[in-house]
Amino acid sequence: MPSPFPGFDPYLESQMFHSFHTQFITAINQALAPQVLPRYMISVEDAACVIDEYRSAAYIFPDVGIADTEQSFPLPGAHGEGGETAVALMEPITREVPRSVPEHHHFVEIRNRFDHSLVTIIEMLSPKNKASGWQQYESKRQTIFQAGVNLVEIDLLRGGRRVSTTEPLPPCDYCATVCRGQRLPEIDVYAWRLEQPLPNIPIPLLPGDDEATLPLQEVFTQTYDRGGFGRMLDYGRELFPPLEKEREAWVKACTSSGG
Repeated sequence: MPSPFPGFDPYLESQMFHSFHTQFITAINQALAPQVLPRYMISVEDAACVIDEYRSAAYIFPDVGIADTEQSFPLPGAHGEGGETAVALMEPITREVPRSVPEHHHFVEIRNRFDHSLVTIIEMLSPKNKASGWQQYESKRQTIFQAGVNLVEIDLLRGGRRVSTTEPLPPCDYCATVCRGQRLPEIDVYAWRLEQPLPNIPIPLLPGDDEATLPLQEVFTQTYDRGGFGRMLDYGRELFPPLEKEREAWVKACTSSGG
């Protein structure tokens, strides 16, 4: 079942974005591979961290190791046989620990085949990137800039914050930014509305090499069709984030007519 919209399906954002995100990133990798191989290596990478219920993120490393040994050590205040000092058993206090849930964020990496150096990262922003994880994402973004790595950011979410620029982005529903490491702080912004098809965007590589082209609309259509999203989305639910009345009427007309 094809999408009823000429571009991105806005119902994905509040209903099935996590599943779509994973499949879309894989489709981006597949669309770009023929263009960059064999000069470059391209792969889908997974950044996994642990998010506790207070929404703070951390990578977990063991601080203390416990070894199985026959050696024993006396407790403070304890003496040998015949001169033992009683140690009272303290009553515990019950508390709860924050529950940790692993979250995975997929992105595309393009590396120089000859020295494996990182050339380009392609990020698709997630709801977490644009809300509670905004500062973490901005920190990662600045690290990429400082390393001189190309960064392509695809934002298919109407809700949440936009990526930071010194001047506001143009009014839009969706956007993509292309940051070439050699041209910073200048970046190229591609902005479009819900009523428009997704554009083709350039994917920068090493200086002197032709840039690849990412056909976002084609990749979206393949992901949407192969994933069966049109049969799983509930078009009877209210659209979130909401639209102006005129545009909401256009959305309803699309879903009722099938495109």
